[in-house]
Amino acid sequence: MTFGLTDSGFNKKTLTDVLAEIEANVKATLGDVNQNPDSTIGQYNGIIAEVVSDLWDLADLVYNSQYALFAKGVSLDAVAELNNLSRLPATPSTATVILQGTEFTVVPTGTQFRKNNTDEIFELTGPVDILSTKVLKAVYSVNAVATTPHTITIEIPSVSVTVYTNNITTNENDILVDLRDQINGANIHIAEVVNDTLVITNNDLSDITTFKVTQSASMDLDEIWSPGSVECTTDGPITVPANSIQIINSPVSGLDQVNNLSQGTEGRTTESDDDFRLRRKQSIRVVGGATVPSIEARLVQEIEAVSSATVKDNRTDVTDIDGRPPHSFEAIVTFSRTPQRYGNK
Repeated sequence: MTFGLTDSGFNKKTLTDVLAEIEANVKATLGDVNQNPDSTIGQYNGIIAEVVSDLWDLADLVYNSQYALFAKGVSLDAVAELNNLSRLPATPSTATVILQGTEFTVVPTGTQFRKNNTDEIFELTGPVDILSTKVLKAVYSVNAVATTPHTITIEIPSVSVTVYTNNITTNENDILVDLRDQINGANIHIAEVVNDTLVITNNDLSDITTFKVTQSASMDLDEIWSPGSVECTTDGPITVPANSIQIINSPVSGLDQVNNLSQGTEGRTTESDDDFRLRRKQSIRVVGGATVPSIEARLVQEIEAVSSATVKDNRTDVTDIDGRPPHSFEAIVTFSRTPQRYGNK
């Protein structure tokens, strides 16, 4: 058998091959001496054979490092660079939090918060100004039942200004319930009456579009909650359920509370060799243009949070039995998490 580089590739010697060759050479040189494994010569043969076998294994790894199917670690990175691809690095879990405190308080970048009942720390990625002009949650109470009108104005900059008002003078609860019903009826925000207060948030808690609030003199703005972005100080897939980041780890004057109204986005570990190989293979498919495999690969690679995609095509001149128009494609995708909404859609 031919070992080393051959026309069919690299054929390495195994430990058995190396030991057999050493024993044959010893016999040819020294004659029929004792080479049993427990003999001195046999043990020496084994030591040498293991060293030589390791060198053959190394040569095999070096040879295969040029092929994506066999390359590992940095060797696979080098192969993928030929396709303008790099391994996906580890990333931290992220979330949108809302911060409540005194208006005009500036919460600096790097302020730390902690998940409930865990040691996982999240840091602000940028400063947050707590302002009534930049709100994701507002809490109101009535300070003067007899003083009318009772008005709350909610403005979405460059989108809409909505005024909610009443002249009720019976009691605080009736005033708040009426304002709640008006706000919920507009279907832009959600309002609920909690412990003699009116709590206002976005209709969709994952929507981070801020709004501006103003009020009449008969209403008190008790709590202002403004949004910020946080990321975990540790990379990797850490789950962040809604309402799980509620502990202030590094106090800031004027900052009273923190919370995440919606689920965060899990981070990831460094892309494994197997996943990197698969992504490289899919990337090569993209070059194929408008073929079904190419479209499927591009959907997974280029749309955030798409974990799988199946494309059905109708190449005929008539509508097919599933209702697809002539010469059309239909994509069925699976998301690893709820995709970000755009505007109010």
